[in-house]
Amino acid sequence: MKNQWISSCKKNGELQKLYKETKNDVEAKCKVKCGDITNVSFNGKMTSNGRTKKFTDGTYEIAINPAIRTEKDLKNVLAHELLHTTPDGMTHTGKWAERAEVMNKHGYNIKRLNNYEKARESGYTIECDVCGVTIVRKRKCALVEHPERYEHRGCGGTFRLVSKFNK
Repeated sequence: MKNQWISSCKKNGELQKLYKETKNDVEAKCKVKCGDITNVSFNGKMTSNGRTKKFTDGTYEIAINPAIRTEKDLKNVLAHELLHTTPDGMTHTGKWAERAEVMNKHGYNIKRLNNYEKARESGYTIECDVCGVTIVRKRKCALVEHPERYEHRGCGGTFRLVSKFNK
C-alpha cells in the first residue's frame, strides 16, 4: 500500500517546502552554511532512508526514501542529509556528529542510522538509551517484554521499547 502522505507531498511540493524549512533550521541552529544542493527528491529504489551525493563541481543532490511515513521523520532525514553538505560533514563523526547533537537539542532526532523502514515492517523496535542503537524484533520475546533487564554490550546502556507495529 502506497503512503498517501508521500503521494500528497509529491503533488503539492511539500517536500521542497520541508527541505527549505529544515535547511533554514540547520543553518540557523548550527551557525553553518549548507552546501549548494541542486536537487532534493524521492527515490523509490533506495534501501536506506536518505542519500547525499557530492559531485566534482562541489554541488550536492539529496535523495529520500518514500517509505518514510511522517513529516517529523522526513524532517529528521532531511536534516541528517543536509548536515552532510556542511563543511567537514560527509562522515558521521567530528563536525557532523557535533552538529547533529545541536539539532537534537532543538527537537530533531538525528542519528547515524534511523531505520524507519525496518521499524515499520517489524513488530517491535528497541533502542539503547545511551548510544541510540536500534534493534528490531518481529515477535514478542523477553527483550521486547522487559528491555530494561538487558545491557548493551557496546556502551553499557539499557534498552527501552520505542515502537510497536500492529499489523
